[in-house]
Amino acid sequence: FWIKPSVRLLKKYLREHPVDVIVSSGPPHTMHLIGLGLQKATGIPWVADFRDPWTNIDFYQELMLSSWADRKHHRLEKAVVSQADRVVVVGNVMREEFEEIRGGDVEVISNGYDAADVQVQPKECRDLTFSVVHIGLMNQHRSHAAFWEALAELKAEDPRFGDALELVLIGKVDVHARDAISRNGLEKHTRYIDYLSHAEAVERQGRAQVLYLAINDTPNARGVITGKIFEYLASSRPVLCLGPADGDAAAIINKTGAGKVAGFQDKEKIKAHLSHFFKLYQENQLEVDSKGVEIYSRRALTGKFAGLFDELIAT
Repeated sequence: FWIKPSVRLLKKYLREHPVDVIVSSGPPHTMHLIGLGLQKATGIPWVADFRDPWTNIDFYQELMLSSWADRKHHRLEKAVVSQADRVVVVGNVMREEFEEIRGGDVEVISNGYDAADVQVQPKECRDLTFSVVHIGLMNQHRSHAAFWEALAELKAEDPRFGDALELVLIGKVDVHARDAISRNGLEKHTRYIDYLSHAEAVERQGRAQVLYLAINDTPNARGVITGKIFEYLASSRPVLCLGPADGDAAAIINKTGAGKVAGFQDKEKIKAHLSHFFKLYQENQLEVDSKGVEIYSRRALTGKFAGLFDELIAT
């Protein structure tokens, strides 16, 4: 109901304040429908920027849409992706999906980190414990049984691991994860922190021995790139990522050398990675030598957008 009034208002605004390019960024994906309306009304080149999928977002099936509403969403998605002058997405999996709709020509410009927000912590400020830190919502889709079981087995196999282990969960932790932690005897090793400011969370992740990145175990898992991955990279601490080996998040971790990746159910690989990190921790050598992280800074990503706009204006 707000799309048509928005198009009318913005048409008037653009007559008084001309621009070279229109950019819509979503979700909400109604922003793209406004962009589509403005492109048709003004002829100004339009860039549709998708920070998340539309009909392939992980909770789409949970919306319980009628068949009519589902068809309409797909029809609107196709109209936007097909008719925008340029389409931008955050990862290669989404690019592949949208290129099937569009017939090619989809640009990847990921999310990123603000260099001013992230300070690499000096070694002497790091946790004395073998801290495994997760920042963000820990819900049913991120509560991977193999991870909790791997921690429990390592604790049973090596008392030194249990003595040193501290699992720090910053953000809301739902009942599925809490139950799994309890079942695996990890309660006494777990610290729950419901909320920290962004600045506090960034500072806390810089002190971690290991940063835990749990990708949602959902049908679109290959294309899930959580926003926190980029601040994890910038913190220069080792990352343990659980997700599809051929997924976008895994590709970023592997490309930068920022950590290790294991599948959702690959308990033995999870244990191997944690054991590797723990051995280095015991030797006071747990460091990460990541490469190319700066391409994910917001300054660099803004430069990519600027180049895209220049190219579009030139044509």
